[in-house]
Amino acid sequence: MTRDEYEAFKNAVNEIDEVKSGLVEIKLFGAGHRENEIELAQLWSHVERGKGHATRAMHAFLKLADECEVNIVLTPFALFYDVGLGDYSDDEADRLEALNEKVMNNYQLIEWYDRFGFEETGYKDGDAPVMKRNWRAPIATPIP
Repeated sequence: MTRDEYEAFKNAVNEIDEVKSGLVEIKLFGAGHRENEIELAQLWSHVERGKGHATRAMHAFLKLADECEVNIVLTPFALFYDVGLGDYSDDEADRLEALNEKVMNNYQLIEWYDRFGFEETGYKDGDAPVMKRNWRAPIATPIP
């Protein structure tokens, strides 16, 4: 994947409805270890959790990856807001703590990514497994 192809992919990811609206953040690491591979560094909901925003964003993200013939690698790990380090108002700190209470743990994340076709590679990043999903060609629909 060239730098231009990566930038085009990243720009398309930013146009996913849930990302564009600010409900979900998707962060990528540049072109991966192989030419058609990108690392999904983060995918998480900033505003509310448990409403399906991340699931819809993941479906759109993977559809885009399939269209661009890009394999996705990731290391699942829970993302928490460190409220103690920030200079937050009481209301904002309460909101962030409420989001922290709904964070999936690493085992739940592995199961969640499993549902999208990610598989453990056998490699580890610390204690967490590295997972990968290869792009999938669209299924041909027979013409009647």
